[in-house]
Amino acid sequence: MEELHLRVGDRHTIRFAGRGTAGYAWSAAVDEPRIVRVSSVGTAPRESSAGYPETGFSASRDELFELVALAPGSATIHFTQARPWEKDKPALAFRDFAVSVSLAKPG
Repeated sequence: MEELHLRVGDRHTIRFAGRGTAGYAWSAAVDEPRIVRVSSVGTAPRESSAGYPETGFSASRDELFELVALAPGSATIHFTQARPWEKDKPALAFRDFAVSVSLAKPG
């Protein structure tokens, strides 16, 4: 599990390698939504061209999620990459983040 340490009011972007051209999409579930809010904020060109070294381009785009620290405490965010219509099949990938949020520094 990956760890993130934020202060109330902080925003943090998480980038996942996309597989949209194969029908896969990332989704997020937060166990404590009063501590941290997670929103999908779109896509961006691939950071890595590992799948397409000859051209430097990839058909799939990376997926971006923004975290906003709302209140002090701890939360776990579960990210899953799956095909939305394949409810009976296992997800392609999972990533979990343990997020701890502390009060902002005064002044």
